[in-house]
Amino acid sequence: MQKHAPGFTIEANHEHFLFRANRALANSNESLGIFILFVLFPLFSQPIAHWINGFAVVYLFVRIGHMLCYYFNLKVLRSIFFAVSLLGLIGLFATAVIAWL
Repeated sequence: MQKHAPGFTIEANHEHFLFRANRALANSNESLGIFILFVLFPLFSQPIAHWINGFAVVYLFVRIGHMLCYYFNLKVLRSIFFAVSLLGLIGLFATAVIAWL
């Protein structure tokens, strides 16, 4: 594993673990905000609780799988995990909209 000097940019190369780990963290940070919004909206809409829990748990476990795929450079599997996490977010939002109507 290569060493990295703090304060210097990381070389953009998907073959290096350090770059992939940095991208996995950044990607998770980017998606955290939308997850929080999509959990708060159903909580205030008061839908059936087990639907919120189910979609949230699916999202969280799939995001962990997505990060592991990023670390180990499993590109196709990473895309599949991303798509499933997107379905979890859509499920959270749809649950809230249905309860809102």
